[in-house]
Amino acid sequence: MELVRNKVVMVTGGAGSIGLACAIMLAQNGADSVYLVDIKDIETIVAQKQIEQYCPSLCIMQDVSDEAGVDRVFDIVSQNGHTIDILVCAAGIYTTTNTFETSMEDWDNVMNVNLKGTFLYARRALQTMS
Repeated sequence: MELVRNKVVMVTGGAGSIGLACAIMLAQNGADSVYLVDIKDIETIVAQKQIEQYCPSLCIMQDVSDEAGVDRVFDIVSQNGHTIDILVCAAGIYTTTNTFETSMEDWDNVMNVNLKGTFLYARRALQTMS
């Protein structure tokens, strides 16, 4: 996968099954470094260790729906001398209750992570991608 070689990657939801699988695949195929963003602390650290078998990695604990947190994450990337070449928005949550029992708070949480988080990270990454 020549398109990945020497690229800086960011994966939101990097501790989850889909995010981690994407991060590992990109690292195995020559990514320069991988930034994992997730709200789960222990799981993200474990994920980072798996990625570091292939390339340098950094885990950043952050709620993807927190707009101020997005700038914090990109500031960390910049402080490490990087800009993001590849963004994978894999953060996602769901509720297991049926529609009648789903509270507005649960609905808002799902929309904030799945939609708002994707929008915030894509918007911010596009500002620095060439």
